[in-house]
Amino acid sequence: MKDTVGAVIFLLRISWRNGRRQLTLGAVLILLGFAATPLVAVAAREAVNAALAADEMTSLRWSVATGIALTCELYLAHFAHLYYFELGEINEKTLTSELISSISEVSLERLDSPEFLDSIAILKQDIVRMRESVSAVFKILAIVVQLVITSVVVARLQIWLAALPLASAVPVVLGHRAELVLERGRREAASVVRQLARLRSIATSPDTLPELRILGVEELLLSRHHSLQTRAKDILLKAQWKHAAWRAVGQGAFAAAYAPSVAFVIYMVKNGSVTVGDVVLLVTLITRVSAQVVTGLDLFASLHSVANGFDILRHLNFADLKERGSDGALPIERISTGISLEDVEYTYRGMTTPAVSGVNLHLPAGSTVAIVGENGAGKSTLVKIISGLYRPTRGRVRVDDVDLGEQTPESWRARVSTLFQDFARLEFSVQESVGVGHLPDIDNRAAVLSAFRRASSGKVVDDLPHGLDTLLGLRHEQGRALSGGQWQSVGLARSLMRPKPLLLVLDEPGHSLDALAEEQVAEAYLSAAKDVAYRSGGVTCFVTHRLSTAQLADRIVVVDRGSVVEVGTHEDLMARRQKYFELFELQSRGYVS
Repeated sequence: MKDTVGAVIFLLRISWRNGRRQLTLGAVLILLGFAATPLVAVAAREAVNAALAADEMTSLRWSVATGIALTCELYLAHFAHLYYFELGEINEKTLTSELISSISEVSLERLDSPEFLDSIAILKQDIVRMRESVSAVFKILAIVVQLVITSVVVARLQIWLAALPLASAVPVVLGHRAELVLERGRREAASVVRQLARLRSIATSPDTLPELRILGVEELLLSRHHSLQTRAKDILLKAQWKHAAWRAVGQGAFAAAYAPSVAFVIYMVKNGSVTVGDVVLLVTLITRVSAQVVTGLDLFASLHSVANGFDILRHLNFADLKERGSDGALPIERISTGISLEDVEYTYRGMTTPAVSGVNLHLPAGSTVAIVGENGAGKSTLVKIISGLYRPTRGRVRVDDVDLGEQTPESWRARVSTLFQDFARLEFSVQESVGVGHLPDIDNRAAVLSAFRRASSGKVVDDLPHGLDTLLGLRHEQGRALSGGQWQSVGLARSLMRPKPLLLVLDEPGHSLDALAEEQVAEAYLSAAKDVAYRSGGVTCFVTHRLSTAQLADRIVVVDRGSVVEVGTHEDLMARRQKYFELFELQSRGYVS
């Protein structure tokens, strides 16, 4: 109960902040609509009693009052829903944007925590579900008010439970028509909603966050999210208005038929221990209030079910999870000596054994380095440390004489280009999907074409129906599905967009390609590495499971059980006949067999 109350308070606060007009108007309409229920019964009683007393004018006035109260009861809640639909859109957009912004600042090591990821998953679900929660809060409050008024009205009577089925063909038929209209609106918006879901997945998934973090595309994603959200809202809001109109017509027809029905029943009832009007009062109140109580219980259950998610959102302090570092840009334009790791150790949260430990490694300026080792040896962890996505739990990383631990993570990542094993497949246009690699050039067609050429992938653009303007992904009506190799080319071109990176990281992005395709990709890697070395003295690190590719690097780093066990050229390592020699021989026998 305490969590539910806390969720309600939190929900009202953010709703007041985001849309106080919608909140206020919706609340007033709901309260008036529910308060009208007892007034319907009271007006009907007075109309009946006046009629029996042959007071025609009084009976007519109360009959009109009954119709007015009934109209308020039936109409106001539906039109309140329109305001809460709009408020729900605003709340969802605001909270999703805040969630994306907050997650973009959370250290990646926290994003590797299952507990944190579970919390985020609950939040994403409940942010969507909160659309109906604001309305539910005021409906529950209105039901309470309705019960209080009803208790006052019937306090002087001895009440016997009665039931009066209310049925009408017109509101049923028109209500079905209203649902069809609403469903058509949902189908029309389905494509936009799917794009929204995909964009949210890209912006919050641990698989894509490393690359997005390097690229710094938070504002672009938020802008795209806002645009899609607006399109979906416009389509659905139009359908909601049509839905409300059909429902209003049907219930209006029912209301118009109600007064004659009451008059017919009144004149058939004989005098008893209570007036005929009192009978009408009781029947009207009991049937309506009993239904509203059931509704209130359902609404309360719904609020209780999302209270856990709201509690997480209220208490999750993203500020404590942000990455730390001093302000300012990285004071290096070109690497002169290299990148050094000094006694580096990294332990994942909740683990006692380090993923990498005791790493002392120097990567000379302008060099090409292949990082090899068995699965789970710590290769990917090592490159994430080098690229600034993970901060060492012990030791330090230096670029020339600059300690990266004393710099903001963003200052180093702004000089890093990456293509990870599970690189982001951004379903934008080709121009945008590659252009986000360097946001100032996202609309620069010449820069994107140059990146494709340096990636030796110019043919990919030529083969697409609209060139750089081709939309990627089947979620778009005219979208184009790419093969694994084509996506690989797009990803590599994106990693080459930054003009003077100090580090280029390629973490087994060709793992799903065949041997010939991966060899072609490796040649593109080496070409890109030479370009990086020439432009900025930058270092290129690529993780590979094919040791034949590793031979092309200036030096090979062998990782085993979280430690660097060998460093050297292919010839040096083969001559030592240690770990690298064993791996190479084992892989060679596999190809021969």
